Amino acid sequence: MNNEIENNILHDNEIAANKQMINILVVSSIMMLVIWVFYLIGLFPLNSYTLVNIFFPINILISISSAFWIRTKHLYNPKFKYFLLNSFLGIICILNIIVPKHAIIGWAAVIVISNHYYNPKTCRIVFASVLFSMLICIYLGMLLGEYDPNLLTSGKLMVDSNGDPYLFQPDGFKERLELAVEKNRFFKVFIFYYLSRAVFLTVIFVACNGLNIRTHKLLTDEINITKDKERINIELSYAAQIQSAALPNNFIKTKKLEIIAEIKPTKEVGGDLYDYLKLDENHVAFIIGDVSGKGIPAAMFMMKTITCFENLVSINKEPGKTLEEINNALCKNNEASMFVTAFIGIIDLTTGIVKYSNAAHNPPLIRNNNHSFFLDCPSGFVLGGIEGLNFDNGEFKLASGDSITLYTDGITEAKAKNDELFGDERLLELANSQEFSSMIKFHYELKDKLKEFTFGAEQSDDITLMSITYEGDIINDYEKIFNKPDLHEISSFVDHTFNKEDFINDQALNIKSLIKEIINNISNNYDNDPKEIYLRIEFNKTKNNLILTFIDKGKKNNPFVETNINLSHNYNYVNNKNILEILIH
Repeated sequence: MNNEIENNILHDNEIAANKQMINILVVSSIMMLVIWVFYLIGLFPLNSYTLVNIFFPINILISISSAFWIRTKHLYNPKFKYFLLNSFLGIICILNIIVPKHAIIGWAAVIVISNHYYNPKTCRIVFASVLFSMLICIYLGMLLGEYDPNLLTSGKLMVDSNGDPYLFQPDGFKERLELAVEKNRFFKVFIFYYLSRAVFLTVIFVACNGLNIRTHKLLTDEINITKDKERINIELSYAAQIQSAALPNNFIKTKKLEIIAEIKPTKEVGGDLYDYLKLDENHVAFIIGDVSGKGIPAAMFMMKTITCFENLVSINKEPGKTLEEINNALCKNNEASMFVTAFIGIIDLTTGIVKYSNAAHNPPLIRNNNHSFFLDCPSGFVLGGIEGLNFDNGEFKLASGDSITLYTDGITEAKAKNDELFGDERLLELANSQEFSSMIKFHYELKDKLKEFTFGAEQSDDITLMSITYEGDIINDYEKIFNKPDLHEISSFVDHTFNKEDFINDQALNIKSLIKEIINNISNNYDNDPKEIYLRIEFNKTKNNLILTFIDKGKKNNPFVETNINLSHNYNYVNNKNILEILIH
């Protein structure tokens, strides 16, 4: 996996360098074409017909052809860079045979450009090729290029027909070769012309190669960092899966009890926790907690807390005693000095009595007869801080339909952009503004309110929310949020619900028609397509009645009025939402 990442990054860099090299070749080809045209119209005199009219067009065609290969598989061939660099080297060779005294500019360009590949081996190959090619081109320039007395001689002393001396300036290949051999110019040119350029190019190569090696190291370091990040992300993903698997289902419905819970960590893993456990047929234990800190350490401490809870609560069946033993277990080997706040409770399903104990956690929110309030309970001390602490027990009773909402301070201490806290008052106000009983709707409203309150600000702490509803009556309910609903989707949900309850008669058909009509009225109340419509169908087996609940975010409008049906119903417009409840006996 790591080698694959490194190869991909280096491969992508080479492709980008190839594309840049192709652009250089195209520009160079255009420059050669201009020189060739100047030669053909006589503006640039050269005495080598073969060199100009054969090698010029061949080199131009080879270089320009690289632009047509940019969309082929050759662009991704690791050897393609050598073709491109050699094509550019060929252009420099041709130009420096013609004008050898300007060679240094072209040769240096090839060396510098080769460094763009961040491949030291390629740069060394190019450097060696440049030194060899430059020597050959200087010698060919002596014989084929422009006449340069610095390369040859100052001329050969001759006497004309009048007996006057003059310097013979050779133009032809044979004459130049004879003059160079006679004056031993091959050796002198090597010493005074080639070596000086070779030394200068070596300095350029050493400088560029040093930068190349440094850049290559930076690139490989970046690759290694990418590998490490990828590995950490994978490990965090696994850790999040393990942590999620350690938590119970986010929704459970048992005899006389409904639990809904959700957790939203600030990072991949977090320190918040919740858990619940069926102790026997009539007792269910639950816990919510918040570990100090965030990330992996907090997640590990959180897992240890859940393990302790599950192992100890079934033995003690006493909240205070359970907290004492969890605290003692967490204090052992706690060198990091971490701690956790927690609230633990045990519900008796036959009576609705809840026994609880608190370890410095936020007091739960109790909902009774559509009225919410914070439980007045002792705070206690955190778990994991001091060994041997005692925790008090408390008790309260839930009536049918009452609920407990437990939460972490990620909700009450959620910050807006101006650092204002969401606070207990807003939470309580929201809880008391609800005119319906389902806790999933309360969760929905609370998340909506938090998102609106913290708009533009980052989440500062883990958020955990758990609501437990005690149902003295036997109630089956079915709820769903429809996004831009169509009647086919709604019909499927309603048919499935009534079939599951074995509620198939003439009244069922009328109720289905009523649901569709109300949904249609809600849709017509939106200026645009409705974003969300919430539907809940509640069957109360004890009281033998049916409650339909509709919630939408359209304009204020009672969708039941247009049905002209005489049924008991309750309509409210709360927090910019239409809330309709219909009771059917």
